[in-house]
Amino acid sequence: MARVTCRCGRVLWNGRIPNDIEFTVFSDARICEIEDHPPDFCSDPLYFLSDLLERADYEVWRCPACKRLYMFENGAEQVRYVYKLEEA
Repeated sequence: MARVTCRCGRVLWNGRIPNDIEFTVFSDARICEIEDHPPDFCSDPLYFLSDLLERADYEVWRCPACKRLYMFENGAEQVRYVYKLEEA
């Protein structure tokens, strides 16, 4: 479980499961790699899911207040990138 204070001041926390701030991102290339080498099948769906999530490219947190995105590289505990929402 981690905690990040958004630049807008809101505290983000991923300790509640499920939560509405945490997203897992797979690139198209990673999806193709997983298709070619799928996770080992196990009768326990949680094992399968955790094995799959370990192969993600990024974990992204979205602040519900200001919509900033905080990106963590897979396995990292520190924020790697921050993106601020802009109107299109």
